[in-house]
Amino acid sequence: MSHSSKKKEMGAKKQRGGGCKRAEETLRESEAAYRSLFEDSLLAISQAAPDGRLIRANMTYARMYGYESPEQIIADIKTIRQRYVHPKDRKEVLRILNEKGFMEPREFQLFRRDGTQFTALVSARAVKDPNGKLLYYQATHVDITEQKRAQAALWERDIQFKKMLSWVPGMIYQFTKKPDGTYCVPFTTDAIESIFGCTPQEVREDFSPITRVIWPEDLDKVIGSIESSAEHLTIWTCEYRVQIPGQSIKWVFGKSTPEKLADGRITWHGFNNDATERKQAENALAESKALLSSIIDSTHDLIWSVDADRFSLLTFNSELEVFFKKAGIRIREGMLLEEILPRELADKLSRLFSRALREGSLITEYQTTIGNRALLIHAHVLERGRKAYAISIFGQDITDRKRAEEALRKSESDLRALAMELSRAEERERQRLAACLHDEIGQSLALVRLKLGSLAAAMKSRSDKQSIKALRDVLETVIGQTHELIFDLSPPVLHQLGLAAAIEWAGEKIGRDYGLDFSFEDDGVAKSLSSDLQAILFRCIRELMLNTAKHAKVRRLTVAIGRMDETIIITVADDGIGFDALRQSARLENGGYGLFSIQEHVAMIGGACRIQSAPGQGTCITLTVPAADGTPRENEADGQKTL
Repeated sequence: MSHSSKKKEMGAKKQRGGGCKRAEETLRESEAAYRSLFEDSLLAISQAAPDGRLIRANMTYARMYGYESPEQIIADIKTIRQRYVHPKDRKEVLRILNEKGFMEPREFQLFRRDGTQFTALVSARAVKDPNGKLLYYQATHVDITEQKRAQAALWERDIQFKKMLSWVPGMIYQFTKKPDGTYCVPFTTDAIESIFGCTPQEVREDFSPITRVIWPEDLDKVIGSIESSAEHLTIWTCEYRVQIPGQSIKWVFGKSTPEKLADGRITWHGFNNDATERKQAENALAESKALLSSIIDSTHDLIWSVDADRFSLLTFNSELEVFFKKAGIRIREGMLLEEILPRELADKLSRLFSRALREGSLITEYQTTIGNRALLIHAHVLERGRKAYAISIFGQDITDRKRAEEALRKSESDLRALAMELSRAEERERQRLAACLHDEIGQSLALVRLKLGSLAAAMKSRSDKQSIKALRDVLETVIGQTHELIFDLSPPVLHQLGLAAAIEWAGEKIGRDYGLDFSFEDDGVAKSLSSDLQAILFRCIRELMLNTAKHAKVRRLTVAIGRMDETIIITVADDGIGFDALRQSARLENGGYGLFSIQEHVAMIGGACRIQSAPGQGTCITLTVPAADGTPRENEADGQKTL
C-alpha cells in the first residue's frame, strides 16, 4: 500500500472516530435531559424491575406516597404489589403489559406510607432492549382523590336537584331532534311515568315509547307541531290525548322552547302537564243548564247565599259545610253572619254587602282567614224585578294553595341557592381544569418540544431536520392554543388582579380580535365583591361584549364600572345597530336565551339588568349588584384601591 493510500485510510478512521464521539456526546446530553425531566417532572413517575422491585422514582412519586425522597421509598418498598389495596389489580396490570406492552390510564386504589388509601390514575409500559428482553416497567401516577370526591359531591347535588324537581307539578324535560330527523328525550323527571307510562331511561335514545301511547288521531298533530317549531324555532305548545295500556284516556298539555345547536341538533326545554282535570272542567261547563244543579253540588268550590235584608244564610252546598266544620263551626239555614264568622269579619262583610246593595255593584275579591283555614270569596248581587233579594257567594278553600305557595317560595329560594352553588362549583372546576392543562398537558407538551429539539440536534439529514421543524411548528401552535384555552377557562388576571383588570383585559382582547375601538372606565373605588361574585359578573360581562362584537356591527365598545353607596354599577355601551328593547323583553319572558341567561345570573346574586336600546341608536346594558356591607372602600394604610 502506498504512503498516500495509508494516509487517506488514517484520515477516514479519524473522521469516523470523531463522528462516534459526537454521537456519544449527543447521547449523553439526551440522557441528561431525560434524567432532568424524570426527576423534576410534576407527574409521579416510577420504574420497577420485572420481579416487582422499585428501582427508580422521582420526587413527585415519593411525596405522593408520603415519603421524603425517592431513595427512602425505594428502600422501604420491597415489591410494588404491597402498594395496591387490591392485590389482584397488580396481577391485572402485569397481564395487560405482558399482552400489549402498554396500559392505558386506569384507576386503582393504593396505600400511602401511613396506611391511608387514595385513588390514582395509572398508565404504564414495558421497556425492552433491542433483543426484546424486558428491562423494566415504567409507570405514571396521577392522584385523582380530590377529583373523585368532587365528582361524588356533584352526583349528590344532582340527586338533590332531582328530588326538588320531583315536587314540581308535571313533567320537566329536554327533548331533542337529531340531525338524522329522529327524536329522543335526553333528560326528564320521573313524572314521565305517570304521564306516558315509561321511564326516563327508556326514552333517552328512543322516542317511540311516547309515540306508542299518544292517541292515534292526535299523533300527526303532535309530530306536525314539533316539526313546525323546529323549522321556525318558535315556542312549541300542544294539547293532545294519551292512553297508557290498561288506563283511561288522559289529556296532556305541553310547552317548550327550541334551541338550535352547533352540531345540527334542535333541543327543546319545557314541561308536560296532565291537563285531564282542566279538560273535564271545560266539558262540564259546556253541559246544558239541566246539569247545573248537580255540577254545583259536586264542585269543590264553596257556594252559599244570604238574604238581602238580614244577611242570614239561605242556601249552601256540602263543600261549605265541610269547610266550616274543619274550622269547628256547624252551619244551618237561617244563621246570621255574626253567628258563623268572627265578629270583625262579619261586620266587614256586612258593610261590603250593604254597599253592594246600595250601588248595585259587584263585590270585589276578598281574602280572609277563618280559624286555621284560608278562604277566597267572590260575591254577586242577585236581583228580581230590579230589586235585590239575595247575595250569592262563591268561595274557595285556598289553605292548601297558600301552603303550596309558601313551599314554592322556599323552593325558589333553595333553587337560587343551588344555582349559586352550581356556579361556584363550575368556577372551581374551571380553575381545576385550567390548572390541569397548565401543570399536566402543558408539561407534557414542553417535554415533547424538548425531545424534538434533542432529536433535531441528532439528525444529520436536512430533510429530517425540516420534518422535525414542521412538527415543532405544529407543536408551538398546540401550545399556544392550550394557553388560550387556559385563559378562556379561568383567566389568571381575574384571580390575581380582580374584576376591573379582568374586564379590561377581556375587552382589549375582543377589540383586537374583532377590530373594535374598546375603552374601559373605572371610578377607582373599591368594589368589595367576593371571588364567586367576581367570577359570575366577569362571565356575564364578557358574554355581553362577545355578543356585541359578533352581532351588533359596532365600531366602538365602552365598559364602565363604578360604585354608588352599596351598589356596584357596570355598563356595557356600543354604537351598533341596536334593537327594539320592548320586543326583546317580551321575547325573553317567553323563553329566549342569551340576555335572558345573563339576567338570570345577575338576579341570582341579588342584582338587576336594565336594557336601553332602539334600532339604529346603539345599546346600553346596565348591571347593578349589591356590594358587601361593611367593606372599606379604600385601604387607608397604603392608599391602594383594590377589588
